Amino acid sequence: MEIKGVGTLSLMPDKAIVSLGVITEDKSLEKAQKENIERTNAVIRNLTNLGVEMKDISTSNYSIQAQYDYVDGKKIFRGYKVTNILDVTVRNISDLGKIIDSSVKAGANSVGSIRFTVSDKQKYYEKALNLAIKNAISKAMSIGKTLNVSVNKIPIIIKEELNDSQIQNTALIKSYSASTEILPSNVSINAVVKCIFRY
Repeated sequence: MEIKGVGTLSLMPDKAIVSLGVITEDKSLEKAQKENIERTNAVIRNLTNLGVEMKDISTSNYSIQAQYDYVDGKKIFRGYKVTNILDVTVRNISDLGKIIDSSVKAGANSVGSIRFTVSDKQKYYEKALNLAIKNAISKAMSIGKTLNVSVNKIPIIIKEELNDSQIQNTALIKSYSASTEILPSNVSINAVVKCIFRY
């Protein structure tokens, strides 16, 4: 018989990835790009001054878009919009609010998603995998007992199912005049297996 086993670990995250953006607009593309570069560089300098390493800062999106207004059914060119989105890994979650506030002051004018995670995801995934196998064995034994048949406790085949092993929960963000408070929620590490048992 084939049994699906599920294992889940709920953990407090120890790092976060926040998206910080710089969006500039101008009728001149050159001016919009120049301002964007200057403000983005200021944000990056600010992040490194706060202790964020360059390896923890990466561009996740860069775009240039022509902007138009529609007046009396006519499309009128308004200017160019330049967007540069940085993904910043914050290894000390208690610094997250300070980093966001400081980045906004330095020139970031867009704060996107905040994703929480754990540093050693593989280690926790392997623990969840063990729990999934134990879960499948427990189910098989229970079914065998119900059907009054003898089930071999050791599965003859174990197949790991590919899944998004980490569920990243949304952060609760409270913005005050003094500072932004980030309240992280737990991270779930999931593993799923299909086991085949002889009986």
